[in-house]
Amino acid sequence: MRWSGAVERLDPAAGDGRDGGVIVDGTAAGPSVNGLEVSSERVEIEGVTVRGFGGHGILSWADTVTLRRVNSERNCGWGIFAEGHARLEGRSSAPARLAENGHGTGCLGGGIFASKSREGQSVRLVNVALTGNNGPGALVTGGLSGGWVTATGNAGAGIALETSAEAAIDQAIDLLYGENTLSNNAAYGVHAMAGHLRVSTPAAVTVENNGGWGLFVENGTVGLDHAYLRAAPQSIRGNGTSAACPVWFVEDGRPAVQTRDCSGGGIFASGVGTTRGTNVLTQVDVSDNHGPGVLLGGCLRAAHESSSSVVTKTTIADNAGRGILARAPVQLRDFVAVSGNGGQGVAVIDDAGTVGGHDIAFSATGPGNRIENNLGDGLQLEVGRVELTGELSCSGNAGWGGHVRVGSFLATGAASVGGRAVQDNGFGPTCRTWDLPADGAELFTVTEAACAGGGLWLEAGNPTGVGLDLRGNNAEGALVDGNVSLTGGAACLNGGEEVSATGTVDLDGVDQACL
Repeated sequence: MRWSGAVERLDPAAGDGRDGGVIVDGTAAGPSVNGLEVSSERVEIEGVTVRGFGGHGILSWADTVTLRRVNSERNCGWGIFAEGHARLEGRSSAPARLAENGHGTGCLGGGIFASKSREGQSVRLVNVALTGNNGPGALVTGGLSGGWVTATGNAGAGIALETSAEAAIDQAIDLLYGENTLSNNAAYGVHAMAGHLRVSTPAAVTVENNGGWGLFVENGTVGLDHAYLRAAPQSIRGNGTSAACPVWFVEDGRPAVQTRDCSGGGIFASGVGTTRGTNVLTQVDVSDNHGPGVLLGGCLRAAHESSSSVVTKTTIADNAGRGILARAPVQLRDFVAVSGNGGQGVAVIDDAGTVGGHDIAFSATGPGNRIENNLGDGLQLEVGRVELTGELSCSGNAGWGGHVRVGSFLATGAASVGGRAVQDNGFGPTCRTWDLPADGAELFTVTEAACAGGGLWLEAGNPTGVGLDLRGNNAEGALVDGNVSLTGGAACLNGGEEVSATGTVDLDGVDQACL
């Protein structure tokens, strides 16, 4: 172990964790000098603050370095630059700080960089604040785990993970407990260049006002599976504030940075290889983002054999782009609201003649699901079946309430009054379309055109439904190239025909007067 600079030992009684017990001050140490250099198989350091050095605050060649109540701040390089596994732990009352590193003439660096994996994981952070660094809060190559992490105001992503696409299925950012905040960073809140993001019960995340996507997972999945007992939802809000961002990555084992277009929205997750995995959103508020709310299930490859997205007790609202865009099946379980978005509410699109190899492309299985007041079709499918065993209201959308190009529509079982309302759709006057380029990059273009519509439009398919309430739409209640079989519910007060079909029409107990 080698120290540099002036060392001042404080009274242990005064070392309450905010400054540890020792301050290592490098303001007079000279340029390119590292504050603390360690090399051994295993090293443990406790109660130290390293600040003001011309190099890195802490440079570790150790196989494993464990830092407790250690701060590294205002250094010219990285707060911590580790060639092996690193553990950093603070206290709940006094988090460990990696702050304001990489600033100054000729300086560049972030909070913590860890370049080598140990047992699939290179960094563990517990009660840590990564703030105001001139680079990412954390840039790791072998995975990251922990909890009670704050990454705010960094000139890069809050947390960035890079690993090979082949290893991505085994690598992840795992936030296991506590409140985690990833906000106001110049690039993404979380950037997984390959790997997954998992937030497990009882952990939660707040991801707000980042320059790019709130969560951007290029070759992996997002799992926000949250405890139902929490009073407030997890928040993914206000992201995508910048057109260009400093995007950090690893090149030849060392950190590098480029300025890239990072226009974004709330959540992007492409999946991994041909086995894309399942994206899960439970009790999440994805709102007021500057692009689409959620892009899930893959935008890079055509094969999605086992991909799906499951959404529960979640709000996706008032985003500038689509609410949800997926190239794999989407399931709304219960009390999901997709409303007020600047494009289609939910769009499940086809790029290979199938949707994830599944016949069912969209399903709603519980009570209280709503797709309402979006600037496009409420629900749009390229190919596949819509299956409702629970409730879904598609109302007040600028285009059609539901639009299926090739596929069927099946609604079975009981629903509450109004639980399957398809009402007041198609009054436009304009709809927005957000398109991704063919290479699957995160960039998108926006087109706006006049639009109108009605209730349900099936271009090639047969709707069979129980309890559908088709009323007050601008055009037809249902426009079908095929056969129609509806039981109960209503079809009335629509601007066009109540039900228009090229095949047979069977309306059993359907209210067609709405008296």
